[in-house]
Amino acid sequence: MRRASPKQFQATVSALDWHLIDKAIDADWAEGIGDARMLLGVAYALPSARPVIEAMVARNEGRIVTLSTHLAALASQTATRHVRAGKRIAIAYSGHVDWDLGALILARFARSDPELIPALVEPHFAGFADALSQPSPTFYNEALLFLRLFAQVVPEGMRRVLDHIDVGRATHGLRNALRGQKNNRVPGAKAQARQVAALLVHHASDREDEVGLLARQLRQEFPRHSVPQAKTIEAIDVSEPIEL
Repeated sequence: MRRASPKQFQATVSALDWHLIDKAIDADWAEGIGDARMLLGVAYALPSARPVIEAMVARNEGRIVTLSTHLAALASQTATRHVRAGKRIAIAYSGHVDWDLGALILARFARSDPELIPALVEPHFAGFADALSQPSPTFYNEALLFLRLFAQVVPEGMRRVLDHIDVGRATHGLRNALRGQKNNRVPGAKAQARQVAALLVHHASDREDEVGLLARQLRQEFPRHSVPQAKTIEAIDVSEPIEL
């Protein structure tokens, strides 16, 4: 509707009763807000709805145990206060990593609240490693931007993640990523996965453990593809405000 009939979209969103929506979410504020996240995400496309949504999320901060990446992206000030209070944003959860929104959130913290980055990422090192240890390179397809920024703004972050890598499983995923095999047909997926694998090899090659040994083996097997492109390791500018 937003694209096909912008005026109707604006009228529909403007007519929403946010107090009823707040009441309907109720106990779901604690974890993820359920299906309401789709409604809030769509409505947020209307600039006039954004302050209302942000205020609604802020009113419920005390009820939120784990803040979803969707809510953190919509309400950046709530995200800051949530992390400052020692609570988690669900970048990694239940075997899944939200690499895309995670990159947005990490970039915002890097720009505005860099002192909170350790608290933001500390709960997730093992979760990141679990995703990067999967035997299928499809788990790497959306990770490149996040990992580039993560390596830039989190001192020792890549080392901490590599500490948790399961070499037995990761070997298959890394090899297939570097080969460009066992991936889906989404345009650019193979190239993204290959750069993620090359970045991991780059950061692991000096380690004196099984992860380091695997990295050096992969560098020998794939001397060209295991070296990240210059863009993959160059700094990302986070000085400008980042909006959805």
